[in-house]
Amino acid sequence: MRYGSIEWLEHQFVPLNRYLGDRWGHRWRGSQKLRFEVTAKVLRERLRSRSRQKILDIGCGMGDFTKIIFNYNETNKITAVDISQNALINFIPTSKSKVKLVRAALPNLDFPENTFDGIVALEVVCYLSDIERELSFKNMHRILKPGGWILFSSVVEKKRTRYFTVEDAITLFQRYFDTEFIGFHYSAIFSKIERIPFGAFNKFAELSKRLKNNMMSPLIIAPAVLLYLILSQKWIAKFMVEISKFIFGPENTRSHIILLGTKK
Repeated sequence: MRYGSIEWLEHQFVPLNRYLGDRWGHRWRGSQKLRFEVTAKVLRERLRSRSRQKILDIGCGMGDFTKIIFNYNETNKITAVDISQNALINFIPTSKSKVKLVRAALPNLDFPENTFDGIVALEVVCYLSDIERELSFKNMHRILKPGGWILFSSVVEKKRTRYFTVEDAITLFQRYFDTEFIGFHYSAIFSKIERIPFGAFNKFAELSKRLKNNMMSPLIIAPAVLLYLILSQKWIAKFMVEISKFIFGPENTRSHIILLGTKK
């Protein structure tokens, strides 16, 4: 299964059980909960103060961030899109009846011009080619209403190898949108540390699923539970992020950029 392929992506959205969500751990990992919390705060007042907005969540996955923004103001109408069929099948049940689900992906979103009051696009554009990135921003600009807002987030790196640099992300964003906010997540160092126990957890969890009725199952479940209890703590993630930022400096620990803007 090739990394980044559609087959690999669909596999990532087959949950190990009904509580864990996708295989990145967006639903339960402390680091992911922290990232979603910081990102959602950027939108909180805008969502609470304006009712009945039409919002598009691009790359919604299984709906963990969609649920957060929906809960800020339940009068808003959210359309959530993702390229993965499994993501939409396993979308959070509590939000499923309140959110319109569409299988689609950037750069080709077939919505009419000036459809949405707001767009959320977290960690989706950065995986595309340069041409597709430009087309994606052009299309998001097209389907956003005049004066509409966009919340954009991307993985960033100091020297461009695969994702955006900070400068590249800002430059592309500002070609289409007036910037209101620029922020960052600082988990570049912690993510490398976390990768080891998280990888071990996934292996134990996968093995325990296969050995569900086997007498060896408790020996596999025990370390998985221990790793879960550690990895799920948001305070640990926050502490590690702050410590690494203090030791290595903000510029060396930036992992994601957050941009909020309005349509030009």
